[in-house]
Amino acid sequence: MAESESGATLGLGSRIRLLGDPEIALGGCVIDTGQGTLDARLELLLAKLRSALLEARSKSADAVRTRVPPLLDGASGSP
Repeated sequence: MAESESGATLGLGSRIRLLGDPEIALGGCVIDTGQGTLDARLELLLAKLRSALLEARSKSADAVRTRVPPLLDGASGSP
């Protein structure tokens, strides 16, 4: 694990330590603080986005099914 300590502060007098982690893919970021953890790994964010889109699509399809009356037996809906 590579480590470098920057001279930057958060305005609270605390120093920032940057640590490389081979378990986190390029572009990802995990921030650990005394108050909690923020996981901003790209693959996790994309998985959450995919799940939300699939759920929205499912709810939309359900809403359309409840608004459209079923066709009568043998009727095609054309004149």
